Amino acid sequence: MTSTVQASTTEGSQTQPKLSLSAKKKLDPYVTVKNNHYVLGENAKRVVSEEYNVAKQVIAQTNVTVENSGSVINKDINLRGRHLIGWGC
Repeated sequence: MTSTVQASTTEGSQTQPKLSLSAKKKLDPYVTVKNNHYVLGENAKRVVSEEYNVAKQVIAQTNVTVENSGSVINKDINLRGRHLIGWGC
């Protein structure tokens, strides 16, 4: 049985890096879903250059959690401003 997820939180004892809500909102339009993984577009660097690498880490850890749990990302949730606001929470 698989479940549908919008975003993920920390798994196990891993400490997930945090992004500010402002950065999440700015990055949201640059996040897509491909092959059941979140992907952050390169153009996002221009929007939040300092937090770009943290965002990549958060997305990578979220993708591991999605994969390990057997979850399926709901592509239909990809609405501007509502996609990944919960990252790292």
